[in-house]
Amino acid sequence: MKQFLQLLIILSLLIWVACEDEKSNNQDDTLHEFELHSNNRVSSLLMTSSEYSDWVDNDGFSDGSMRIPLINDVYNKFADKYDFIFLVLNEPSIPSSLYYYGMLIGVSNDVQGIGKNIYDYSSDYGSSGKLKAVMQLTALEYLKYGPALHELAHQWANFALPTHSVDAPGSNITSYLYGSHWGFTGGSTKGQLGGFKQ
Repeated sequence: MKQFLQLLIILSLLIWVACEDEKSNNQDDTLHEFELHSNNRVSSLLMTSSEYSDWVDNDGFSDGSMRIPLINDVYNKFADKYDFIFLVLNEPSIPSSLYYYGMLIGVSNDVQGIGKNIYDYSSDYGSSGKLKAVMQLTALEYLKYGPALHELAHQWANFALPTHSVDAPGSNITSYLYGSHWGFTGGSTKGQLGGFKQ
């Protein structure tokens, strides 16, 4: 039996844009059922209870052998016209099996000078080059309360300037490389990618 709204997929450009009726030619060849919201901007991917439990309990998003086929199934339903695919778990808070609020996995980058290599794995995901990244948010509220913007910023931000951080205040502490976040170099005001009052 299918579970309604077990995994919410938000297909988006950099900022949410309305979908058109254009779909992939293979829309009937999907492994999952998709329900498009009446606003045509959000689609729910329906999983069985056991598949959803496996996805959450085993962090399917971090496992390429689970993530990539799922995103390919999205492309069996929707045309390749999105820069980002957001997977938002239908949970009130972070499941105990997961350790992150959100995670962005880069799919392609064609921007030079930001501290990241140029790469393109979009064909692995079923995209013809449009897809920049996939993101998972581990609870419904994280789409509007910070983690979404934080993860989206990681597509471009904080790779050019190495920073350091520490785990706690005090004396005799040792800093460590804190890649892609602000750490010590965040100035006196925290931003979406970290930092702390100095």
